[in-house]
Amino acid sequence: MTFGVVTSSTNPGPAVSTPSTETQTPKSSDGFQMGQSTGDKIGFYGTGPIVQQASTVDLTAQLVALGLVPAGTAIQSVGGNIPVVNATASTLTVTAALHAGRVVTLNRAAGIAVTLPAGTGTGNDYIFVIGTTVTSNSITLTTDVTGASSDAFQGIALTNDTGTLTGWPATAGAGGSDVITLNGTTTGGFVGDRLSIKDIGAGIWQINSILTKSTGTAATPFSHT
Repeated sequence: MTFGVVTSSTNPGPAVSTPSTETQTPKSSDGFQMGQSTGDKIGFYGTGPIVQQASTVDLTAQLVALGLVPAGTAIQSVGGNIPVVNATASTLTVTAALHAGRVVTLNRAAGIAVTLPAGTGTGNDYIFVIGTTVTSNSITLTTDVTGASSDAFQGIALTNDTGTLTGWPATAGAGGSDVITLNGTTTGGFVGDRLSIKDIGAGIWQINSILTKSTGTAATPFSHT
């Protein structure tokens, strides 16, 4: 096992650094252990050492804190389960590190203002499911217009009006559809509604959604700010 510079922050005693080319080979029967207890600190690639994190800390956040992956990395599931993100506050700023590849349930009857990151073509998927029907205000999903003014959705939203499906296309490109509004009446916002959004290019968000309505005439959820 070959190390770069290794600094010990264990107390008592001074910090100790080993040469960048030092190689240590553990006995095959012993293996190699880093940290003797959950309170011992470990860090990689120049990050400050940290103790073992709580089970409630997001996996990506733990790996970033250790220095094993860069900030902003999205870790998506491959044949496994990733905990659902439950959003209950009035606003939600979506990030790749915390939300890519995960199901986000929107649980606030008074609506939630959701802001997506800038589209850059990462291929990241974001899935939003309405967990609580909107009864006042609206749930909105907005592209990062401050980071990329031409960001817009492309794709379609299907509205189920008592068994009749109506397709509402989004307008892509500059001046296109950069806001989705679920108002709890004519444009969706009911329990079980689902929106699948994918970052497919610079300023391009592919959207596919199934929405329901209960009152009024079904209308497009897309608009431009």
